[in-house]
Amino acid sequence: MALREQQYKLRQEQGLVVPASAIDGVGYSVVDDTTAGAAKGLDADAGPVVAVVMGVLTAAAGGIIRDILEQETSIILRREIYVTASVIGAVIYVVFAGLGADRATAAVAGATAAFAIRGLAFVRGWSLPTYRPRPGRTADELSRLKLGGTANSSGRSPSLRAARCLNLSS
Repeated sequence: MALREQQYKLRQEQGLVVPASAIDGVGYSVVDDTTAGAAKGLDADAGPVVAVVMGVLTAAAGGIIRDILEQETSIILRREIYVTASVIGAVIYVVFAGLGADRATAAVAGATAAFAIRGLAFVRGWSLPTYRPRPGRTADELSRLKLGGTANSSGRSPSLRAARCLNLSS
C-alpha cells in the first residue's frame, strides 16, 4: 500500500477525513455546483447535453480546488465516485427542468440524487476503476508494425522520414 493511502486510512480511522468529506458533500450537492452549472447552461440556451457538461465541469472544478487547498491528490484521479454522481445529478436536473418542473424542484431532485450517490459510495466504499496507462511499444513491436524502429535503404527510419515530410523535425 502506498504511503499516501496509509496516511489517508490513518486519518480516516482517527475521524479526520469525515469533516472534509461531509463539507464536500454539502458543497457538492446542497450548494450544488452540479445543478448550478446545469442551470447556467439551460439559462444560456445551450441545450441539455451542454447543460449537463457545464454542471459536471463546475462540480469537478470545485472538487479540484478543494483538493488543492487540502494538498490532496485530486478527487478526479482517485477511485472515488465523484464525477459519476455529478453526471446523474445534472441529468436529473435537466430532465426535471425539461419536463416543466420549477427550477427549485429540479435543483432539489438533482442535488439529492448527487448527494445520495456520493454519500452511499463513501459509506459503502464503492469505487470505479482508475486509469492505468499501458506501457509504450518496444522497438520490436514498431518494426513488426512497420512504424519505425528500423532503418530503410536511405538509412533513416520511416517515422523520421515522415516527420521530415511534415516539417516536424529538422
